[in-house]
Amino acid sequence: MSIQLNNVTHTYMPGTPFEKVALENINLEIKEGEFVAVIGHTGCGKSTLVQHFNGLLKPDSGKGSVIVDGVGIEKKTLVDVRKKVGLVFQYPEHQLFEQTVYKDIAFGLRKLKLSEEEEAKRVFEAADMVGLDRNLMDRSVYELSGGQKRRVAIAGVLVMKPSYLVLDEPAAGLDPEGKNDMLRFAKKLNREHGTTIVLISHCMEDVADYAGRVIVMDDGKIILDGTSQYVFSKHELLKSIDLDIPEITKLFLELKKLNPDVDDNVFTVDDAVNAIESMRLKGVCRL
Repeated sequence: MSIQLNNVTHTYMPGTPFEKVALENINLEIKEGEFVAVIGHTGCGKSTLVQHFNGLLKPDSGKGSVIVDGVGIEKKTLVDVRKKVGLVFQYPEHQLFEQTVYKDIAFGLRKLKLSEEEEAKRVFEAADMVGLDRNLMDRSVYELSGGQKRRVAIAGVLVMKPSYLVLDEPAAGLDPEGKNDMLRFAKKLNREHGTTIVLISHCMEDVADYAGRVIVMDDGKIILDGTSQYVFSKHELLKSIDLDIPEITKLFLELKKLNPDVDDNVFTVDDAVNAIESMRLKGVCRL
């Protein structure tokens, strides 16, 4: 099972003076169970890319196809595809509109004609998954904090039980604690429920900490695709397209200039702790 993009090109406002090729001949497969991060500077095509995953955007006519779990995205398959691929935009709380938390989470279920018991079960399950107190179900969404609103919005996607969850800057505007809660939730969803996670982020520390695979975009093309260790080892290439590397990586690169025995393959704080302990045991470096 996977999401496949085959030779996908997407052009905004074709045939006008404002024509812009946002994606160019993209070939990509996101496999079931992966935790993938998509990075790149603003305007490189990240959001355009992920909006093809559930048919919000379509390839230019005759220029590519998108296949979800073996089924091509067409008008007749769109509803089923969107049940499988959930997409959470930046500031999803701005999309809340129902009178109560319960009704907002349940909105996507209404067309499924579930029994009241089944609907309630799925709403409460989704609320539990995002850490939302059940006592809030009858509250107005406008009475909630920003973090609670975001959890409601994400629960409204999870209630459909998607196999793939796309998070476009899910921590934007949150304080550090709220950001960490959001990312830990995504990791838990991936590990415990097998949900495929696709994360768009500008924070390289978060990408290194959470993603098993990193896709780097530039000017509508994929220029790197591999493990976070592989991608962040290409620091000169990343710098050339105005992308950063984790701060801890920068530190160890500087330390290596002072002592060649320093291991500079460090991308997370855990990597740093392990590297220091390894060098200490070997007696090759004192830090």
